[in-house]
Amino acid sequence: MPPKHNQAASTTTAAVAGKKAPTTTMTSTTKRLFLFASTLIPMLAFLSFQIPSFVTTDVVCSWTETFFSDAALDETKSKYAEVANAAIVGTQLYNRTMHWGTYRPNVLMGVKNRAPHPLLFGIAWYDAAGRFDVKHNAVESDRLMFRWEFHDGQFFGVQRIVDYENRIEFMIDFVKAPDGQGWDVQATARRIGGSNTPITFVVYFAHEGGAQKFPLQSISGSTQHKAAANDDERYLRSGSGDVVGVAGAIEPPLAATTPTEAALPLIPFVATLTDSCQAFAANATMPWTEFAFSKPQDDAWNFEMRRTPGRVVADRSQHHKTNANNVMVFKKEFTSDFRIQVCLRELPSTTTRSSSGTLLETDATTPQPSLLSSPVLPACQLTRLVNFHKASFEAKFDKLFLSHIVSGRPASSSQSYSPDVTKRLEYLQKHSKALKQMASSALSSLIGSIGYWHGKYLVVPEEVDEASDKRGQFVTSSSAQRGGQIDSETTFSISLFSGAPSRAKFPRGFLWDEGFQQLLMYRWNSEVSKDVIAHWLMVAMDPATGWIPREQILGKESRGRVPREFAAQHPQHANPPSMVVAVQSLALSEHKTADDIAFLQRILPKLTAWRDWFHKTQCGSSPNCHNSRRVFPTSSSSNDAQQVNTSEFQYRWRSRNGFHLLACGLDDYPRPVCFADGRPSNSGGATVSTGNGVQQTTTHRKEKHVDLMSWMALMTETIESIKSAAIVSSNEEQSEKPKSRASIPWEELLVKLHWDAKSNRFSDVTGCPEVSSKETGKSENEGEKKKLPNFRGYSGHFSPYVGYVNLFPLLSLTINDKKLALSVLRLARDELNTPFGLASISLHSRSLLAQYGQQHESYWAGPIWININYLFLRALKLKYIELLGSEAEEFYHTLRSELLENILKQYIATDKLWENYHWESGKGLGTAPFTGWTALIVLILGEQY
Repeated sequence: MPPKHNQAASTTTAAVAGKKAPTTTMTSTTKRLFLFASTLIPMLAFLSFQIPSFVTTDVVCSWTETFFSDAALDETKSKYAEVANAAIVGTQLYNRTMHWGTYRPNVLMGVKNRAPHPLLFGIAWYDAAGRFDVKHNAVESDRLMFRWEFHDGQFFGVQRIVDYENRIEFMIDFVKAPDGQGWDVQATARRIGGSNTPITFVVYFAHEGGAQKFPLQSISGSTQHKAAANDDERYLRSGSGDVVGVAGAIEPPLAATTPTEAALPLIPFVATLTDSCQAFAANATMPWTEFAFSKPQDDAWNFEMRRTPGRVVADRSQHHKTNANNVMVFKKEFTSDFRIQVCLRELPSTTTRSSSGTLLETDATTPQPSLLSSPVLPACQLTRLVNFHKASFEAKFDKLFLSHIVSGRPASSSQSYSPDVTKRLEYLQKHSKALKQMASSALSSLIGSIGYWHGKYLVVPEEVDEASDKRGQFVTSSSAQRGGQIDSETTFSISLFSGAPSRAKFPRGFLWDEGFQQLLMYRWNSEVSKDVIAHWLMVAMDPATGWIPREQILGKESRGRVPREFAAQHPQHANPPSMVVAVQSLALSEHKTADDIAFLQRILPKLTAWRDWFHKTQCGSSPNCHNSRRVFPTSSSSNDAQQVNTSEFQYRWRSRNGFHLLACGLDDYPRPVCFADGRPSNSGGATVSTGNGVQQTTTHRKEKHVDLMSWMALMTETIESIKSAAIVSSNEEQSEKPKSRASIPWEELLVKLHWDAKSNRFSDVTGCPEVSSKETGKSENEGEKKKLPNFRGYSGHFSPYVGYVNLFPLLSLTINDKKLALSVLRLARDELNTPFGLASISLHSRSLLAQYGQQHESYWAGPIWININYLFLRALKLKYIELLGSEAEEFYHTLRSELLENILKQYIATDKLWENYHWESGKGLGTAPFTGWTALIVLILGEQY
């Protein structure tokens, strides 16, 4: 029986699943003629032109799909819809369907299961001549392109990989059974430009940790695995020895399988591998042979393949006598197009799988799903299943996101588009096919970046963080070790199910990025999105403090991609709580289900603990901060509220490192630095050399950061919105300690602390000392203070820089006053907007950076970032178009069309989505492919806020 889609996808999936393959009534004679022709014609082509067998198979499959129905396949399609409707996060059914997946974003193609010690599957290839690197890891390169063309996050995906060095293109199909207990991977390789360079293709299974043996045995009736005499070589087993390959072979005919069996603890599995290459070619009878991986370094387990000139190194020093083999690898050389199919099936088991990765209670009454009986899914059925899933994906995608590819005046608009906006929309309409392909791939690649990790993270001791904060110097793992303060490993292990912003450079979970990624994921598949959010809030959070590490580097495979000096996390450093934006979207949704409400109930205490941790650790310099009675401000005043001390709510990001502030998520975004030519100020700062003869006086401990206060306002308002929606029962309300309500709203606090009336904008408070008239030789009435001849730096209460930080009171939806909101809108439009979107700082601010001698990398000091642009569009659409009227609406359409046009142009030119975009040319910058928050362009296209 062939392998047998999530709640959000159920309507579309069910509609597609209800359609059966077209049938045609045929006489017995006609059927015989058809079958004869469908066999003879491909065979003649096969023999005459040496066409790869899978090409003729595809033709036959297309014919049979047109003329014949497949009852078993139709039943399987229906089961996808049934499972998607019932697979609610936290149930056994959901956990089963999500147990296997493409959860290895760090490699070009990999499958693993959600378990502490997972079974890994992957592929790799290299040219036999050894001219180029082995293609295995997902890396940044102009000579390698990879992206998911389709991925639904639950049952299937289609990935395209182009290796321009070896001139070969792969289309890789991944399909899971409806019950999640089996999967197939089919890799089809086609040569580019008629290349016949010998390519060695590698398939491997591996086990990451644990001491469980995995028996290798064949499926009944298939070719036996050729293991050595030593019985221990018929097992995959973890250990401390070298990672060594285990030999395997494929015998003619090519349709035969080379079986290997692997199992997770207590649950047996069967894995089957088949291949199809050019008939009668010289390599048709070449066996699959042994391959080896490098010895793991330290605690980082990395699949870096190594090769000496002319041959692959196969370390057999312990191969015959060790029980430590944990990688089983096959390789085979091809000189033409080829196709490989690998499938894995769970076998019946009397034991019940542990709910690894389960976040909510499981449903013990869920019946056991049916199991797959077919060891190898026939090629035609696999192809038809992939086509079925593609049709389901496209139907749903079009409905959600493509209704806004229009030009002219929208029905919901109170005005016509401007000529510039109309011109941009006409461009989008003209390139609508490319726009759809870009958006579909952006969504799929975001989904395909989701991974599963388990392990412990490294932590820098809190006293080290405290000392570094006083100095204004960031302490990395390596610098801590040099000072005799070595980072430590947590005493407990955690599991994380999360997206990765870039498979090429950042193939792991990032807190700052994940909230934005879930804004898109939630609209596509709410159950998977809730699963990811719950992992961050309920599993990754330190239960004792409420701290969530900003970067999750869990497990040996993840550590293999990160230098140790950047691996440790800092328990005093925060990261923007963008996750609350995704939670807020769910809490305010008009379509919440009972399961959604139950989910919000579960995460509410975690949100509260996280907010309280922020307040405790990121409070400003006032002693009143840490004496706070936790009477948080609200969105509006209340007559029965208690007065709040404003000094309790002054916030400052920790992690200041001279010119950088990594914890705020904006890295080198300019925060004022005060210089005094070696003379320490009396503001409590310390003096640090910048390396160019100038001494920097750090006064960062008196800074107040407007973006952090805005995040605090958003966190508090999200918590209150959940409570006010009557999501929490009265009993649960009474179980909490009663808290008074503050009479001062967040908006008033922002005005009191961060409103720069002279410049008419919200700004950071600098902490810089005022330069006295005695020092400058000028009176204070002579206007702006002048610098001393040897003075480089800034002197003033408010930051002189204009950029994203100034927008946060509006981005967080905190501002209610029309005049204040209009000031923020005009600042964005007049000082930050470019033909390609909102730049991170203004052009004038970039000149100030040079004037004040402030170093930066033009990372968050100029480029256009899609996540902030999305938040600005979201704020306008949800609140400020209604408050401000046509001026806000006109700028909304201008900014939206600018972003869509430029990102599409760059995608057409480079075939990639980029980390950020240049403020003057619009060209892509930074990492590519970057399908984390840049994929928010899909929501901008669909106007989903």
